[in-house]
Amino acid sequence: MNDDFDSQRDALEELLKKYRPKWQLSALAWIDYDDVCQIIRFHIYKKWHLWDQRRPFKPWASMIISNQIKNLIRNKMEKKEGESF
Repeated sequence: MNDDFDSQRDALEELLKKYRPKWQLSALAWIDYDDVCQIIRFHIYKKWHLWDQRRPFKPWASMIISNQIKNLIRNKMEKKEGESF
C-alpha cells in the first residue's frame, strides 16, 4: 500500500467533522473551526512520512488531531500567562 495525502483526504475530513463537537474551541476564541482544521491538515501533511502505511490511517490521524488541539490550547495558555499587564 502506498497512499499519498490526497488519497486519505476524505477520511481526514470525516475525522475532523467527527471530533469537532469534542473540541474546546471556547478556549481558543481567537481562532475558528476552519482555521483549526487548516492547521491540522497542514500538520498531518508535514508528518505524512511518519505514517506506517501498514497500519490504519484513522487511529494515527485521530491521535495527531487530538494532540494538535491540546497543543493549540496549551500554547495559547502559556502565551496568556506570559503576558504582562
